[in-house]
Amino acid sequence: MFTHKFKGLMMTSTFDRVATIIAETCDIPRDTITPESHAIDDLGIDSLDFLDIAFAIDKAFGIKLPLEKWTQEVNDGKATTEQYFVLSNLSARIDELVAAKGA
Repeated sequence: MFTHKFKGLMMTSTFDRVATIIAETCDIPRDTITPESHAIDDLGIDSLDFLDIAFAIDKAFGIKLPLEKWTQEVNDGKATTEQYFVLSNLSARIDELVAAKGA
């Protein structure tokens, strides 16, 4: 039970950091960015802006988002954009990458 709550807290913290990065990078009001927001469909972030966001996320978390792999999976029909670009899902993937880096 404790682990589950801890993971939720980590994701919230990750989401808050990601939302702040998006707000600052794309000049989007922070209060309009929610865990359910789709970076492209809801927030109107284009691919160039998302690259800037990804770079800032990489730097902030000490990881490398596998954008090329994710894009290929979406293009091949192996994944949906929601799996990678809805912010709660993106935050969970960031947590996974951070955990894998520390392992």
